[in-house]
Amino acid sequence: MANQEQLNILAQGVEAWNQWQWKQPSLTQIDLRGADFSGANLSRAYLPEADLSGAILREAYPQRADFNGAKLEGADLTDADLTDANFTKANLRRADLSLANLSGANLTKADLSGAILIGTDFTGGTATLTGERAQRILRGRPRGRLGTLGSGNGRLRGRPRRLGSTQGGGATWYLNNSETLQI
Repeated sequence: MANQEQLNILAQGVEAWNQWQWKQPSLTQIDLRGADFSGANLSRAYLPEADLSGAILREAYPQRADFNGAKLEGADLTDADLTDANFTKANLRRADLSLANLSGANLTKADLSGAILIGTDFTGGTATLTGERAQRILRGRPRGRLGTLGSGNGRLRGRPRRLGSTQGGGATWYLNNSETLQI
């Protein structure tokens, strides 16, 4: 259950949230588990190491938000605009990123094990994605080498097994623990 005081401050707007955050140097836990931020404007929100497990961010606008080290396990980010957001070392296990815009996002060392990435746009992003038995579903218009990875910038390391084509020319890829999908 999310911390109600923190939810109330964030409801006042991102500027109020960020100012409150910077005045709390000893704050060790941002607890926003299961919160509903559907359609919310979280642009430039400072949420490093926040626990947003199971949170609903459908059609939200957290462009340029800082989710460095955040826990977004099982979060619903369907159709969210995550342009230029920072997900370095974020836990996105089993998150639904269907139709999300991650163009320019930093996903370095993010864990996307079991994440749903149908129609997700990774154009111009920076990432080294790893995870135990990571499942990558990359469907959509054929751009780059793997679904929607950008203008030919997609590179695949390890030995993935292609399991089948999708209507839009993308593919479903399964990776083992030791394999890495690098964008």
